[in-house]
Amino acid sequence: MAALSTVSVRPSTLMRPNSAAAGSTAASSGYPEWVLLTKTARISAVRNATTAACRTRDGQAVAVSFWLADPPNVSHFSIHCPGIGVEDFADPPPFVITAEGAFMLFCVTLDGSDHHFVYSARGNPTGKKKNKPSLHVLPDPKPSVEAFKSQQFGLLPLGDEDYAVAFLDHRWDSRGNTWVYRAYVFSSKTKAWKRSTNASLCLSESDRLLFDRHATSKQIRVGANSLGWVDLLRGIILLSNLFDDERPVITYIPLPAEKVCITDKHGYPHYAPEYFCDVVCCDNGLIKFVEVDFEDADCRANGKAWKATTWHREVSWDD
Repeated sequence: MAALSTVSVRPSTLMRPNSAAAGSTAASSGYPEWVLLTKTARISAVRNATTAACRTRDGQAVAVSFWLADPPNVSHFSIHCPGIGVEDFADPPPFVITAEGAFMLFCVTLDGSDHHFVYSARGNPTGKKKNKPSLHVLPDPKPSVEAFKSQQFGLLPLGDEDYAVAFLDHRWDSRGNTWVYRAYVFSSKTKAWKRSTNASLCLSESDRLLFDRHATSKQIRVGANSLGWVDLLRGIILLSNLFDDERPVITYIPLPAEKVCITDKHGYPHYAPEYFCDVVCCDNGLIKFVEVDFEDADCRANGKAWKATTWHREVSWDD
């Protein structure tokens, strides 16, 4: 089963997955406030009310459509590139990188080149395409940055159809014995990337052991101007002051030490962490971590006993 990502959608009408036949115009009487969306796209030319399209930097047309179902049913999305058959898409197929609110950032690989797009279910509140879903190409930063290729993007809604995309570039400063970060932020308002000044991350010995093995599982929005890169096994890299002219603030928030053990003695997971735990940030800035302890980890859906544990903290807490 594919890993799942949640995304809020607000198109005017949505077609049910079983209405996907070509030429069908049947629409549901309502739409879900949010959905569980598979991260890997299907390749299909069928369109519906959620469809939006644009072109890559090379001029290739790309359209994306969503096939939505009320949770806990799983929803899907599809990609269509006229003139490109299913067999011509690279491996991996188009996939979701991150989603936040009414926005989704995804990647399509064509002819060996990665193309990144931001889909807005909210649409422009004015103009000829009022409240219609929209699709935008995310340009590469110039000059190029190696960290951009890792696709560890955070996505931050800014109201209406505006949004920001951010990623972190870091290096080890042996003289200061610390990690030094730069944040790169793309604004849909300016349609340009902006690089921040350097910001240092000083860690305790215990936090450094976790941080050195940090592997981002997901990105989360934290308040109005902060983003978090979450490793579900270890902790959160928090980027604050995203739009301030001053240097951004980088902090590390370790997850609870007492967690369900799904790793081997070397710290590598036996199972995908997404099946056992998750981290979200509420509108009030409260970070919540939840994990599920199954009686038998290999029989998660077969009626075996399980126990859920939750943990929370404010972003402002020091410990």
